[in-house]
Amino acid sequence: SSGATFHLIIRNHRDRVESHRIETRLPIGWTATPLVLEGDIAARDKQEYEIALTVAAATEPGLHLLTFDISLDGRRYGEWFDMIVEVTCNNLE
Repeated sequence: SSGATFHLIIRNHRDRVESHRIETRLPIGWTATPLVLEGDIAARDKQEYEIALTVAAATEPGLHLLTFDISLDGRRYGEWFDMIVEVTCNNLE
């Protein structure tokens, strides 16, 4: 397996504190650390997370879709956002 790190920025556009829970949905065999992001963001503020992504050894090169299952203030919105990851080589030998 191989991997990379990316930064996810969550913004609160409201005039009050907002609670969030975001779960990364991944292709089979992939991992993300952390997998679930939870916290509170002050009004008109942002929070940045660093996520370590590991790609399964059997993953074929090409484009792969990750989705983010979003809940705000206890209300689930589902897989509202996504991200495309390009796997160019998955050979560590």
